[in-house]
Amino acid sequence: DSLVPFITTACLAAATPGDFPLIFNPQHVSPFVSPRDYQKVYWPTYKKMVDIVVGRGFKLWSLFESNQEQHLECLQDLPKGKVVAHFESTDLAKAKKSLGGRLCIAGGMPPVLLTRGTPQEVQEHTISVLKLFEDEPGFIMTCSTTLPSTAKAENITAWLDTVKEYGRLGGGVSRYSSKASQAAGQPAEPEGEGRYAHMLYG
Repeated sequence: DSLVPFITTACLAAATPGDFPLIFNPQHVSPFVSPRDYQKVYWPTYKKMVDIVVGRGFKLWSLFESNQEQHLECLQDLPKGKVVAHFESTDLAKAKKSLGGRLCIAGGMPPVLLTRGTPQEVQEHTISVLKLFEDEPGFIMTCSTTLPSTAKAENITAWLDTVKEYGRLGGGVSRYSSKASQAAGQPAEPEGEGRYAHMLYG
């Protein structure tokens, strides 16, 4: 707790306010901390740092590495609408149940699927994730960690195309998707409208 002023000062000194005032925060240690010790020792300090950063006008992108289902109840107390909770191995259904409507949830694409899977497997997995979040505005479909350099180009294309087609509130194929529009003789939707699933794959 005594390090909070030093950590937050160093963090904010390197931050740049602007149109995208977001600070990245990887959570490496917390998966290895028991719920009891987490709530007693780790959480109060982490929450204090988050509140300071948010209070200065920034949003926080936290990568919760490995499986952190045991800490989801604590994460409910993070500032509403100010944190992107990026999960690596945490069950997204459980994350949505605990944090939906409070935090922006990110993740959903295992890197191994992009490197070893097929376009059809990528499409099927993407649809299943988007179906889970079809009623959750602001969900970010991204790699559960980072995009691997060995990812197959055809898999990335399948992933992007599937999000464009299915990433909208209510689920299903968007009536504005390029394929659906062409079949119905309708104009395609302007980029970014009508969708809930943002995509970050770089």
